[in-house]
Amino acid sequence: MLAFMPVREVFPPPPQLTLLDGDFAAARERLDTTRFLHGHVRVSLAALLPLEKLRLLTFIRHPVRLVASHYLYFRHMPDLPMHAPAKELGIADFLRAYPQYGVNPQTRYLNIAFGPRSEHTPEDATDPSASPLARFDFVGVTERMGESLAAMSEHFGLPCFDVGRQNEGKASRDEVEACEAVLRRDEFLARLGADLTLRREAEERLDRWQADSAVARMGAALRAGLAGTGPMPWVLVRQEDAAATFLDGWYPQGWVGPPADDNRYWWSTEAARLLVATAAPRPLRISLQVVEALGFDAARIRVTAAGRALPVEAALATPGIRLTFRIDAALLAARGGVLAISLAGPRSSTFAAIDPANGDHRRRSFAIREVTIAPEPD
Repeated sequence: MLAFMPVREVFPPPPQLTLLDGDFAAARERLDTTRFLHGHVRVSLAALLPLEKLRLLTFIRHPVRLVASHYLYFRHMPDLPMHAPAKELGIADFLRAYPQYGVNPQTRYLNIAFGPRSEHTPEDATDPSASPLARFDFVGVTERMGESLAAMSEHFGLPCFDVGRQNEGKASRDEVEACEAVLRRDEFLARLGADLTLRREAEERLDRWQADSAVARMGAALRAGLAGTGPMPWVLVRQEDAAATFLDGWYPQGWVGPPADDNRYWWSTEAARLLVATAAPRPLRISLQVVEALGFDAARIRVTAAGRALPVEAALATPGIRLTFRIDAALLAARGGVLAISLAGPRSSTFAAIDPANGDHRRRSFAIREVTIAPEPD
């Protein structure tokens, strides 16, 4: 943000990076003219700022790396109060003596900033609103900084600048790796359960945002091509004003025998997606031939769209099985005529697991060819 925003729109102004207790009165006074309010927060934000007026964002770091970083920062910075014990003790003994530095620090920051989450019953555990990250408009992942910045920029409609500065410590790589190895012992991982959950949620949230963004970009290009207002992208199949193409989760084209249309196929990864688009939403019937599946009946492939399982018809083909499913017009219309279709087999395996002489350890589930799409009457 500091790379492109005028200094008058940022609080606190650089080089200050942390909101101190005395800064919040000024922050409230300047809120109407501030575009970017930033800092490490160690106080209750809810009591100091009108959070309903803010769009909140945060970055989650892998907890093992975060705890190691804090310890090594203490160890290499003589001016810090915790320097002496960190210098004297290895990381294991340090965390046993000062456990507050190795017990879910990121969860603790969130609890301080917003208050602890209310208690939830076990059946609420999968409710996304129960997560502390549900408070945030955007959540990045520190170790995926480039991806996160690109997603954040697109999400907020901001310029995207490459990372201009790495906040690197004074510890050697060997020292960092030794500390992280200690933290991966059960004794210390058990103290990081809440932070590990935060990290997993942050990764899933970023993955989901990227997937949704890809659908929007590719779908807009397909719709423009189908409507004749832009160049038509490559598609697997097109029929009148409807088309389907690969979205993600596929390996490059393979061949059975000589390269001919009837012999080509594509393997899925553990799960894969197709993108379907139509210029005028109406019911569509989609069919694909599953020529091979790794260790399961291809009729068990699950087809979902927008979180809904689609009924699938299976018929024998040569080779394999032909799967057919229908997309109704309302589902397409609700998503602007563009829909991601997820295909997932009940299991996956590798060629190396089937044949030890094969060195291919990439996970696959099933292989398809001959995709068709046909509009149906309402």
